[in-house]
Amino acid sequence: MKYKYEFFIFTGFFVLLILYFSPVLFGKSFFWEDFLYQNYPYRFFAAVSLRHGIFPFWNPYIFGGIPFFADVQSAVLYPFNLILTLFVHNNALSYRIVEFQDIFHLFLAGIFMYILLRYLKVSKISSTIAGLAYMLNGRFIVNLMHINTINTIIWLPLIVYFLMRAMEEKRVKYAIYGGISLGVSALAGYPQAVVMIIITTLIYFIIALFYVNKEHKWEGLLLNLKIYSILLFIGIGISAVQYVPTYKLFKLSPRSKYTYGEVVEGSFPPSHFITLLMPKIFGAPERG
Repeated sequence: MKYKYEFFIFTGFFVLLILYFSPVLFGKSFFWEDFLYQNYPYRFFAAVSLRHGIFPFWNPYIFGGIPFFADVQSAVLYPFNLILTLFVHNNALSYRIVEFQDIFHLFLAGIFMYILLRYLKVSKISSTIAGLAYMLNGRFIVNLMHINTINTIIWLPLIVYFLMRAMEEKRVKYAIYGGISLGVSALAGYPQAVVMIIITTLIYFIIALFYVNKEHKWEGLLLNLKIYSILLFIGIGISAVQYVPTYKLFKLSPRSKYTYGEVVEGSFPPSHFITLLMPKIFGAPERG
């Protein structure tokens, strides 16, 4: 079998996650914080509404009713959230199903990173280790209660993979696949991560321009521009169905009046990256 190693490794990824999260999956513990107070109720309401053939534009159960679909974090049209509709039973959606969906996205993260690195000719062993590292990285683990964050950012390696293949092999179909992946990622409901994904692909696009075949420079530049434009156009086009109503809702929010200074207040200063090497250079909590 051609992909025997991959089948073995991906099965290992899945089993490892089942073992790691066995207390959650078997009911001995549960995801809490935003997962309990926001994300699960959102998934519950959307799935039950769709099961009854009602599109959840409006949530009548909070205050006198509030917009639901227009809230980007509702992520109603995210494909894996739509699948939850199939698991509605007796007008209810199991908490465990939503937790499993969250954990399953870590599994996808590991696969996507492995695929990207194998395309970059990284060895199978190193790609496996990188897949594990990405799948279980600290950012993901501590944010498991923030479903939208995980569901959005895990698509990054796959989007980069399709963009690289499209530009290096000069095949538009991979740009289309990358655009679909970007659109799906955007529908997951975490716009900040979508911006970071677009910036990442833009950086690669700019770097790739310097490696265009000199004999066909202008043809190569135009083709790369076409490929990247197609990826963005499809991604933005797919996500527009969510982000247009979200933008209109945002204009009614007090946050739309925030100044730039208020928006970036509390952001991470670039100089603080030195704490990666010297964690206590700015002091330690135990010393006040």
